[in-house]
Amino acid sequence: MKNGMFCGKISSDDAKWISEKGFDFAVGSGDEDFITLCHRYHLKPWACLGTFHPPSKDEKYLCVSITGERKEWFYSGCPNNPDVIDYAIERYGKQAEKDVYGIFCDGIRFASPASGLEAFFTCFCNHCEKRAIELGLDFQRMKNHVSTLYQHCKNGLPFVDRCISKSPSLTLLYFLSLPGVCDWLWFRKKIISDFIEKLSHIVRSKNKKFGGYFFSPCLSTLVGQDYSMVGNFIDVCSPMLYRNTPDKGSIAPLNTELEVMTEWAKKEKSPDWAVQFTGLSSEIKKKSDFLKKGICIEDIAEETFFARKLVDKKVKLIPILWWKDKSIRKTIKKVMDAGACGIQIFWYTEETKKFIHTSLTEFL
Repeated sequence: MKNGMFCGKISSDDAKWISEKGFDFAVGSGDEDFITLCHRYHLKPWACLGTFHPPSKDEKYLCVSITGERKEWFYSGCPNNPDVIDYAIERYGKQAEKDVYGIFCDGIRFASPASGLEAFFTCFCNHCEKRAIELGLDFQRMKNHVSTLYQHCKNGLPFVDRCISKSPSLTLLYFLSLPGVCDWLWFRKKIISDFIEKLSHIVRSKNKKFGGYFFSPCLSTLVGQDYSMVGNFIDVCSPMLYRNTPDKGSIAPLNTELEVMTEWAKKEKSPDWAVQFTGLSSEIKKKSDFLKKGICIEDIAEETFFARKLVDKKVKLIPILWWKDKSIRKTIKKVMDAGACGIQIFWYTEETKKFIHTSLTEFL
């Protein structure tokens, strides 16, 4: 398994074309038509499932922000809500019964910055309180210190002030001064890692492979994903290394997530604090540069390198890249040189097809 295409609904001609162009697996809805087409054209069929979709639109399933409001993010509910958990387990179990090669979990995390300030500062519902207490955390301290950080951002200041973000040791000291925030970040990754383990057992017990779409390493801690904790439970790790998506507020691309964080900091004109905080080297002088210029290829290679170092060696590292990258050949080469064993393209459309035909033929 090396190169894959993330697909929506595809026809027989599409599946044939994807196979002929050098892709050996496809990721899609996992319905019977998709599975049949993949097998017909010798593509390994992977299903992609969202994780914390609630069983209904009832607001009781949504996360609770630090201000006490119910917030939806990425069509998701609270990762600690028993009904949300049971619904996910049921869906993954049913999918694993089908003739797929494996299942990719998507959205297996807490809310990211691009989902909005209030959505990001979740979840503080009764289910999360109960789980936090079971884990030995001081839930009230966690709420108090997260509220302090939230108010800091609400007041238009950077998530981490410029003078602090320049130094990793100062950044560490800053968060240690708010131990409840450290508890909150640890709590999020503990919940996510435990659930990845649970889903892994369900999928692998059916002799299917298990993979995951993860935020770039420099952002993963913010959403509860820890590469070093999930290596024993996944077969394929696919960091979402979208570097130059132009759509404001897009979920997961490095450039759009950071752009949203800098938009919170209305009192800080320069966005370089966010670049420093994440350890990137991209030259971002204005907030608009995140969308106009995007993140440089060297940073994407560096994030690939970090992912390879953090995740267990037996796990296949196959980053997923945004297709509309004018330097896609160079991006792929740098990613492969940094330790990836293949790539995925997000995602298949007629426009993507034309682009791949002109830019990637004979390259994959």
